[in-house]
Amino acid sequence: MKKIAIVGFGFCGIIVFGNILKKISTQKSPIKIKFIIFEKDGEALVGAGFSNFNDNYILNVPAKKMSPFADSPDDFVNFLKENYPEIYNKNGSDGFISRNIYGQFLKKLRNDFFKLADELGIDFKIVNEAVVDIDEGFKIKTENVVFEADEVVISSSFVQSKLNYCLKD
Repeated sequence: MKKIAIVGFGFCGIIVFGNILKKISTQKSPIKIKFIIFEKDGEALVGAGFSNFNDNYILNVPAKKMSPFADSPDDFVNFLKENYPEIYNKNGSDGFISRNIYGQFLKKLRNDFFKLADELGIDFKIVNEAVVDIDEGFKIKTENVVFEADEVVISSSFVQSKLNYCLKD
């Protein structure tokens, strides 16, 4: 069984996980993979770029260009229409939407991918610890445990600025 570690489960980690699962779902013969997902902030978050921001922090790309998958370019706009119709009606698909709303979209994708993994019989484990080192041979160390993997995807993020230059609600 191949073990794939994903270090950081924000936007990049979620999308890597989803792309691999989508590829597996098209295979005729079963593939044995186990994912070890490291996210120090827990599975409730979606990375620093799209969570816990003031709603005045907006995306720098219009909504119609924010779907992460080329084969489903309307995913984010459809999510916006369904879950935030008042915001969609005000901004349209050419509008620039809050990073928090995009974070909710990423949570939906993440949960959809967890469900797909279960349907495909793909084992995955979420480790709510920071990775402190990766040794030769892909030995991934946290403060408490060492995990081994065959492949590692590093998808860490940035630390949100604490500057208070945006308008308050």
